[in-house]
Amino acid sequence: MSGNKKPSPYFKKDQSSGGLGHQNQLTPNQIGKIHVNKSQKGNRLLDLLQNVEYMFENVAADYVFGGQSCALFLSCKYHLLYGHYISNRMRQIKSFRNKILLVLVDVEHNSHIIRELSQLTMHHDFTMILAWSLPEAARYLETFKLYDGRGSEMLRHKPKEEYTEQVTESITTVRGVNRTDARVLLENFETMRGVMNASSEELSICPGVGEKKVKRLFSTFTQPFIPTKKRQQQKITSFTQDESNSQATEEKVTEEDLFGEEEDIYKELSEEQ
Repeated sequence: MSGNKKPSPYFKKDQSSGGLGHQNQLTPNQIGKIHVNKSQKGNRLLDLLQNVEYMFENVAADYVFGGQSCALFLSCKYHLLYGHYISNRMRQIKSFRNKILLVLVDVEHNSHIIRELSQLTMHHDFTMILAWSLPEAARYLETFKLYDGRGSEMLRHKPKEEYTEQVTESITTVRGVNRTDARVLLENFETMRGVMNASSEELSICPGVGEKKVKRLFSTFTQPFIPTKKRQQQKITSFTQDESNSQATEEKVTEEDLFGEEEDIYKELSEEQ
């Protein structure tokens, strides 16, 4: 939408459902492109599309990515001028599984607008995506097209091998625990949650997992992510003690070195005499 002129969205009379129809009615060339409502002509957003092609069609939504996904585009400035426009458009979009409202946030005081649009999207079963610039909005359109029709694939469980590898990498971050130990733990407790919830006694019965490894594992899984004041104080005390011990050792070594040098000097003088 460019300028303050209100567009006249075109709705196909034979497609009150708001869809493109069956995908098998489209040619391969058409399927690979974003189908754009003719009301979007002149929208600078189209000039910023880099990774996908588009074609103007008589479609109900502003952007149709396939048989299941579509998007309406709205700028906050435009919504301030024509408050009822977007709700009327949403009512026309019914049959798509994934309905997106892509909002360009181009006004400074926008909280009340976003709140109002959020309520509208929930009422009409849309998902609202906020973009803070036209290039960002263009990247969203490209992403929507890229992942159209892949929802079921993305929701599938990842292969067990990949999960095992990820858990193994996580467990081996504990000092002294190797990949063999990690696999033994997984064989015994099956999941990362099982390993983390295991007691010291349960961990100790795993082959190859000795007392030190058990202590480190149990400490890693039970200590808080944010150190308590008591723990921080213990660390400070420990650090101070280490510093004092280090200084005492340096002083002792320095003193011994001086005595050694004096003995060498006396020895040299005795030999000369």
